[in-house]
Amino acid sequence: MCACSLTLRPGGVGSFDFGAPMDTVIALVDSELGAGQVYDHNESNDPISGCSVHITAYWAAAGLELGFTDEGEQDACTGEPTLAGWRLSTALEPRTIDVRLASGIGIGSSFDAARQAIAGLELYPNFGGIYGDVPYWAAAGTGAQRIGLSFREWDYVTAVQRGLIADGAEIVADGQLGPATSAAYQAFVAAHPGLSNQQRFELLGALPPADSGVTGISAGDRWWWEPNECGSTPFWTLEGEMCNL
Repeated sequence: MCACSLTLRPGGVGSFDFGAPMDTVIALVDSELGAGQVYDHNESNDPISGCSVHITAYWAAAGLELGFTDEGEQDACTGEPTLAGWRLSTALEPRTIDVRLASGIGIGSSFDAARQAIAGLELYPNFGGIYGDVPYWAAAGTGAQRIGLSFREWDYVTAVQRGLIADGAEIVADGQLGPATSAAYQAFVAAHPGLSNQQRFELLGALPPADSGVTGISAGDRWWWEPNECGSTPFWTLEGEMCNL
């Protein structure tokens, strides 16, 4: 796989911070990765929240997507798209260009390596918003400096269920979230107050294996991250039934 001199940061892409003009940023990335595809999502809050301008640019060879929107809120839109976030992921087609963080972390890097390279990285943080209630995330930073990693090949549900069973819960380790697993997890939380989610997972023996590979990295605070929609079927997390519309 071809390496790339372009690096990603919690606060931007290459030498450009979040808030940089779209045309300037795309020109830089095009010069490094070749021409990307630009998609206009105007008037729909997908995939980024904010004003009426919602544009993404995607470079399939690297699995890199950039999001652009107004800097203003809904009632103060400027109409000028600027860099708002980025995400790097395993692509539908084979990646031929390897884009990474300045620290060297990229797609396929291990959980252990990511924890060593990214200061403050915490699994399944104890806060709501875009990283709440999705345990295969690890995140660090706040606001526009927030960065998140996903480990989607890690079966966190079965790992937690096995830990709960070892703790005495009468559930089945079937890898499916539902009322029984949620109730057992909440009972475990109540029995061990004051712990972070990462500490609870550690106590359950349910942390990702050290060699679990990163499958996605994201940064920025303007993306529309909701993990699922309920529809006619409830969306279950370890915390209970939820609907993330």
